[in-house]
Amino acid sequence: MPGNWPWPCEVWPPTTCWTATTPNATRSRRKWSSAPSATPAPPAPAPPGLSNNGDDATTTLQRQAQLLVAYPHSPLIQPQTANGTPPATPAPGDRAPDCRGLLSDLAGYPRRLFDLLRTPRHVLLLFAGPQHATGDGTARLEACATAAQHAAHGLLDAYLITAAEVPQDARPVGLHPPRVHDAANEFHNAYTPRDGEALLIRPDGYICGRFHPALPEHLTEHLRRTFITPTTNTPHPNSTRESDSTDAIEPPVPQT
Repeated sequence: MPGNWPWPCEVWPPTTCWTATTPNATRSRRKWSSAPSATPAPPAPAPPGLSNNGDDATTTLQRQAQLLVAYPHSPLIQPQTANGTPPATPAPGDRAPDCRGLLSDLAGYPRRLFDLLRTPRHVLLLFAGPQHATGDGTARLEACATAAQHAAHGLLDAYLITAAEVPQDARPVGLHPPRVHDAANEFHNAYTPRDGEALLIRPDGYICGRFHPALPEHLTEHLRRTFITPTTNTPHPNSTRESDSTDAIEPPVPQT
């Protein structure tokens, strides 16, 4: 066979053809070519629920992360009373926003509100402005914290949030509930609380009530709808016999 007889084409890629007479240097410099690509198909429409509906990027991301979900009509939500003032926001049923710059007596660094909410318990935030930082105002907020913890059977954490304009040493250290100072004013900007207002937040991070003015009886009434007082030694209506204080409650008897 003659030395310059062409070898069969090496179809790799499909449109590249080398012969035995092609110098190696040329082979190394030649770029492999690929078959002409077809016209790209138009992008598929977004699945339902992924369109931005004309919202900006922040709102779209919040919707996809389900941060815009609210429960304003839940039976465990305390609606705001109409006392002539516009409803405060975020409203009961809304997700509790985070804020920074909170100074507590036990931490030497600013904390986030979510640090206080990272618990399987309810959290009661009592906002103390100039009128509730000392004296009778503080005593009423402390009574609210005690009543709320009793109504929740101890499954509630309470904090006294002092406003930025309140001196950090206005209240002695070590009193109950613990004091958290809104040094950066971010809590006020996020929640627009009124002096002497109580905000109750559920373990799932949603506000279940805003009480202004905060009164122990109002908090107790609301929490009793969530925390049912357990009853003991109560005979079941389908029990076959009466049980005394030492007997366990028997299961119901199947109907025949």
